[in-house]
Amino acid sequence: MTPPLDAVVLIEQGVTACAGTIIDEHGTVATAYHCVASGGRPAITTHRGTRVTGRVVALDRKNDLAVIEVPDLAGEPWLVLRTAPAVLGEEVWALGHPMGAQIPVGFLAGTLRWSASVGVVSAVGDRAVQVSAPVNPGNSGGPIVDHDGLMMGVVSRRIPGDGLGFAARADRLEALLAEDRHPMSPLGGTIGAEVLCQLQSGAAGTISAGGRVEASFRDHLVLSGAFAVPFQAKWEAVQRGTVSWTSGEVQVGLRQRLFRGQGTMRFDAYGGETWRLSNTLQDDGRVTPDSAKGLLVGGRLALPGMGIGFDVGHAWYDDDTEGWRTGLVFTWPGTRWMF
Repeated sequence: MTPPLDAVVLIEQGVTACAGTIIDEHGTVATAYHCVASGGRPAITTHRGTRVTGRVVALDRKNDLAVIEVPDLAGEPWLVLRTAPAVLGEEVWALGHPMGAQIPVGFLAGTLRWSASVGVVSAVGDRAVQVSAPVNPGNSGGPIVDHDGLMMGVVSRRIPGDGLGFAARADRLEALLAEDRHPMSPLGGTIGAEVLCQLQSGAAGTISAGGRVEASFRDHLVLSGAFAVPFQAKWEAVQRGTVSWTSGEVQVGLRQRLFRGQGTMRFDAYGGETWRLSNTLQDDGRVTPDSAKGLLVGGRLALPGMGIGFDVGHAWYDDDTEGWRTGLVFTWPGTRWMF
């Protein structure tokens, strides 16, 4: 069988690169929910290079399925959904873009994207089909196709180990397609984690490092919390008299993205509450701690594809002081969960 790759599309949402499948003559695209969970309008690229924008119109979080409406793809090649259940041991193909988030160049040019792997149905569950065909990041949302070219599932996930790939069943997708179409709900998004390194400005400032956790609602509204600890606060207090650092923050902000794929840029404008700690060397040689709470405003520019960002904030504290703090943000491990 020649794999029907012309019906497979590339879906880019922020830094995410997934696969999808055109499933009717109207240009409707099926993919995995986690591929579009961050929100916004996904960019769709066909095998022939046509690039258009779609609109998410139906979701099934429980079964990791989503439907994208792309009228500009009407008339493009499409796959028929299989109505018969999967059969243990039958041959299947997994189509998509394994490890294809970055554009393959050089020796890898012409590979990874729009590729196929073959295997068999390893197990059939109530909600998922297990396949032995290798699947990797980038295969998510792509089709599992039987020997007759019928689409029997949507790639959802893999478990570390050999031959442990899973797809949502096509009959679950049929049920989703039968529902009334509706806009994507704002109550959903992603949860991510980042490592940060920051410098409190001023003569008393010191370098600290910590972590940040955020919940992004459809990639527009962002709630986050951060903590940091200094490297040598007591020793620096002995040397310099006083040192201070931002120990924690709680923020709410608005997010705007520019571009897609590995070249995406992300800007957050935020406000919130911050806590500052300090160590001061007393005349008797003791180092005493102090704390202050304040209001914070700032902005953060990130290049998630490169895993780095730059953060600037200004705070007004309840002890009638104020100050700047700047920081580098390392986006590792990045998005970890969808909701």
